[in-house]
Amino acid sequence: MTTKLKTLKGVNINFNLRQQKPANKQTSIHCILRYNKQRVIIYDIEKTEPRNWNNKSQLVRGNQRARNGQNINDFLKDRKLAFDKIFADYVKAHNKYPDPAYLKEQCLKVVNNELTEDSKAVTDLIEFIESFIAETKTGVRLNPSTGKPMTPETIRIYANVLDSIKDFKSAKRFNTSLDNITLDFYGEYTDYLKFEKKFATNSIAKYIKNIKTFMHDARDRGFTANDQFKSKRFKVITEETDTIYLNTEELESMYALDLSDKPRLERVRDLFLVGCWSGLRFSDYKDISAKDIDGDFMTIKALKTQKEVVIPIHSTIKSIMTRYQGKTNNSLPPTISNVKMNEYLKEVAEEAKLNEIIQLKYTKAGKTVVKNSPKFKLITTHTARRSFATNMYLMGVPSITIMAITGHRTEKSFMRYIRVTPAEHANKLKELWNSKPASMKLLG
Repeated sequence: MTTKLKTLKGVNINFNLRQQKPANKQTSIHCILRYNKQRVIIYDIEKTEPRNWNNKSQLVRGNQRARNGQNINDFLKDRKLAFDKIFADYVKAHNKYPDPAYLKEQCLKVVNNELTEDSKAVTDLIEFIESFIAETKTGVRLNPSTGKPMTPETIRIYANVLDSIKDFKSAKRFNTSLDNITLDFYGEYTDYLKFEKKFATNSIAKYIKNIKTFMHDARDRGFTANDQFKSKRFKVITEETDTIYLNTEELESMYALDLSDKPRLERVRDLFLVGCWSGLRFSDYKDISAKDIDGDFMTIKALKTQKEVVIPIHSTIKSIMTRYQGKTNNSLPPTISNVKMNEYLKEVAEEAKLNEIIQLKYTKAGKTVVKNSPKFKLITTHTARRSFATNMYLMGVPSITIMAITGHRTEKSFMRYIRVTPAEHANKLKELWNSKPASMKLLG
């Protein structure tokens, strides 16, 4: 429900010093905008000495010590007027309060003299995504969940979506204005990705998910009133794929390999096993530092979520650390790029004779594709994390404990993530029954 215009109030703008002491040392002037129980802070607008600052007027005192005081005051007054105008113009145009992230972004452009008519009048999706990416790279736009900068991988995905829309526009002569990202666009664009670009269903899903993100932001910022992207028909369609995991016996066979004459493969194998017994993403287990390790535990701040997790160090990892003690700062294998790691992992797995034929089934170009491949060809760095989650589940570790390490928010998403066959589920249930006292077995 849209708030009526007459109920919308203005913004309260104040300037404060970062600190009051020492009185003769310059400190930053911050601007705080308050409205509708929201608060936006614009840091480091100017600098002055606390002894020259008037807290009541929120301006620099007119004295001889503050030689450039008038210039600072003029600057602050100009910025206050500009910030107030941005807020008022948005409320007048959209009959609602601006999103705090948008308001901060526009105010920062004023501070940095970047606010131009062109930046206000974004009407095309391609133009908007280009701006979205630029702001993400510079840190103006942060991850809304963590408040931290977006990862390079996320920016790369944004760029891929942008390129695909440019190609689509050129190939189909489609009008990609923000107002034209409708259900018609959805149908034509997904057909283009499916039949002409030969994308798999889950790849298309990732692109649509990001387009919905862009459109949400564009609408929140008042660049369009179009909301067809919210329709149930403008949906992200995914399918379950037969992603593999390695069971404990397979991990043991990899660990038992003698790769002393192949140091390139040995360190890749060891680094992979660290991931298999820690549950960390590759971006995290490749960069464990010595300070993260304390006795029998490691404490890691996940790069993707910025959440801290504490993980007990498995005996396999301890054994690996013994091998590298004194050779590396963290007593763990040296890091390697994701691309090379994935390439060498397949060699390691082949040496371990992980030759089981895996049948993969997925949808591509609108058709069901069935492909048979030896298991060693399918192993990647992410197999480590999935192996950890699945093996821990089969060992009887409570889902909530595993999820605390893997970062899954719901048990539903966790159960989709792990790879447990019907036979493994049956064996797990049988083991549970056999572990019960004899008197309870009669009950089930």
